[in-house]
Amino acid sequence: MTGAGTPPPVCLRAVEDVGRAALLAVRVAPHQARFVPDVAATLDEAAAMPEVHLRAVCLADREPPAVVGLLMYALDRDDRAPWIYRLLIDHDSQGRGLGGAALEAAVAELARAYPLRPAVYIGVRPENTDARTLYARHGFQPDGREIGGEIVLRRVMRGR
Repeated sequence: MTGAGTPPPVCLRAVEDVGRAALLAVRVAPHQARFVPDVAATLDEAAAMPEVHLRAVCLADREPPAVVGLLMYALDRDDRAPWIYRLLIDHDSQGRGLGGAALEAAVAELARAYPLRPAVYIGVRPENTDARTLYARHGFQPDGREIGGEIVLRRVMRGR
């Protein structure tokens, strides 16, 4: 922490800027592995989906970048809305506010990338209480849908 209750600042970097090895070192906590595919699977999935954007979640005050997570987002093919498909924070970096900081950075990037879209979406497994708590703390609320066994959460982007 950089101060009492203040998480270290994060930034989102192009995955090409940090290298595959740094990304593959990111591992979620063992109890989270059933909720989210690992980085290698995420990279493979993204390679098959040209509309997807990948970003390394890095500590903003380090050079070279210290990779602490991975973000995957896109303008969804089906509903033409911005979705956060994946957000992973390395297990050794959890509990420091980095997930929330990365989520805020992601929403800000999505707002810039899709300025005419009023909201951003994310899916979460009902039993993933840690993620549901994090998303709720950052303004994501259920929109009444369930897709593929995941609750769909929606957050209105600022200024909309």
